[in-house]
Amino acid sequence: FRGEKDGEIARLLGNKAKSTVRNHRYQLRERYREAKVLVAMTELLHDLPRDEQLVEYPLHIQADDMRLVVTEKEKTDILKKYMPQGQLLRFPKKEKEKLVILQRISDGFSPGREYSEKEINQYIAGVYEDYVTLRRYLVEYGFLDRVNGGRKYWLRES
Repeated sequence: FRGEKDGEIARLLGNKAKSTVRNHRYQLRERYREAKVLVAMTELLHDLPRDEQLVEYPLHIQADDMRLVVTEKEKTDILKKYMPQGQLLRFPKKEKEKLVILQRISDGFSPGREYSEKEINQYIAGVYEDYVTLRRYLVEYGFLDRVNGGRKYWLRES
């Protein structure tokens, strides 16, 4: 960035070969070109119709596996299938369906507020009879966090 020539950079790096410096510069230019293409493609994805856009999970939830990618339309279909009246009929087996259901349930909690285990249980029991399983999944998948022993729970921030 200071405008040094390859030979001078090689000398400053402990007498490396000029060809090594030249190769690194080339590789950086290639990564820059690829990054510009990636940014352009990503911007195009934001222009898709809403039902074709991908569901965004909180950053701490690892949903980068292609089997977990869900469009807004798929999300709507999953919620209609498993929670047609707001009550969970049964807990799904597929990971992407679990994520959609858990995200919907976690939407009922307020950011920044601490909940007792009893409050968490009451809310989840209003959605599904097996509130213990759902509470465990909400914590395991990173939607909720808690202190050891489970006295306090809170919505995990993105």
